[in-house]
Amino acid sequence: MRTKTRFTRSAMATALIVAMAAVSGTATAATTDTMAVSANVVAACDIAVTGDLDFGAYDPQSATDTTSTGTIATTCTAGTPAVTVALDQGLHATVASTDTAPERQMDNAGVSLRYDLYQDSGATTAWGASTASYTAAGTATGSADSVTVYGVLPASQTTATAGAYSDTVTATVSF
Repeated sequence: MRTKTRFTRSAMATALIVAMAAVSGTATAATTDTMAVSANVVAACDIAVTGDLDFGAYDPQSATDTTSTGTIATTCTAGTPAVTVALDQGLHATVASTDTAPERQMDNAGVSLRYDLYQDSGATTAWGASTASYTAAGTATGSADSVTVYGVLPASQTTATAGAYSDTVTATVSF
């Protein structure tokens, strides 16, 4: 029986040594470090004219102004402050026209038809390309912000001839 006991003790001792070696092999020294992860969200804005301004049929003999509205949408990175929308003077502005006091005109083969653009329905705040630009309230939310452009085609422009008049105004968003 002694042989058997020796064998069992020897087998157990070997198993114990192998187990200890396995455990000590897994418990090798380890070091750690960290990796920084970062991103820089930039302020950005998109602008889209979502509704053109169309005065429709105009009677130059009428004593009543013709009005119309257009829509501009801006979508800016959330948190972007001081978003402004400027409208240039158009392609056919008068020579006296300025960015702060635009004198816009539509054209039909060299004949002009004056019109004005405003930031309010009461037609009291002109819409220009500098200090007369529209400034959004608060900071951007990341969602689309739509603003209405109010147009007035003044009455009694009796020098206008029959035909289609047009102009192109460029909208610019700044932030």
